[in-house]
Amino acid sequence: TKTFSLGGRRRGESNPDIPDNLPGAARPPPAGSPSKQPRAQFSTASFFDPNMAFATAKRDQLSLAAFDELLAWLHSTSGQIAIFDACNVTAQRRAQLSARANRVGFGIVFIESIVTDAEAIRASMQMKVKHSADYVSMPEAAAMEDLHARIEHYEKVYETVEEAEGAYIKVFDLKAKVHACNIYGRINRSVLPYLLSIHVMPKRVFLLMLKAGASSSFYLSSLESLSTSAADTDAPLKAALAQWASGYESAKRLQILTSSAPRAVAVSEALARAAGAAPPQRRSHLTPLSRS
Repeated sequence: TKTFSLGGRRRGESNPDIPDNLPGAARPPPAGSPSKQPRAQFSTASFFDPNMAFATAKRDQLSLAAFDELLAWLHSTSGQIAIFDACNVTAQRRAQLSARANRVGFGIVFIESIVTDAEAIRASMQMKVKHSADYVSMPEAAAMEDLHARIEHYEKVYETVEEAEGAYIKVFDLKAKVHACNIYGRINRSVLPYLLSIHVMPKRVFLLMLKAGASSSFYLSSLESLSTSAADTDAPLKAALAQWASGYESAKRLQILTSSAPRAVAVSEALARAAGAAPPQRRSHLTPLSRS
């Protein structure tokens, strides 16, 4: 597996013939600029303006060149998967890529990230400005403003992937929620679980297992079996969890997964009520983990 980044090619592109009428924001900084490191010619938001003919043509040229390099790598190596890291936001661009891949007998799966959660958008943008080479020489506030402008340009031409375009996977809010279409075969079956297991933001995971037959003994990472008794012997545990939830700032957003064992279900439902969270989701595959 190898990743081919359009951004890296864009930043590394040398273009001495840049038109004089290209907006100043998209031009290289003048000599003697106070910036620690000049920004690449094609890194500013104005380069992504769909109304700028030169920039649009240049983006298409860079995209197809990077994709042809990807196809050449697949031909010349034993690699099975190549990742094209690019914002292919229009159906026309995706059609060009599909046609190129189909001509040489390769399949293509489009992966679309759809983010509507404000917190997820903010966290993703902060990660972008802190780690992307596009913003290496900029103060964070200026970088965020530039990135906002770039996103607005994307939104002007953005077209979601449709079924007619072939195989695709849509990931929602950078979480383990996806919509898959036309996904078949061994490679695709391996890509889908991978997307379900990753996240780009820190995620807390709390593990709680009940001690068999005990009323108030509970601890993390135990592999002792769950009792099948539904008696309310776990009242102290439920009270302790309720107290914890009252002080946890993200309690209402908890996603609670439980095994199908009666005690586990009862305790998880009590936690959900105390936290004001969504009802627990039962997962039968969790139950064997708690059996001796």
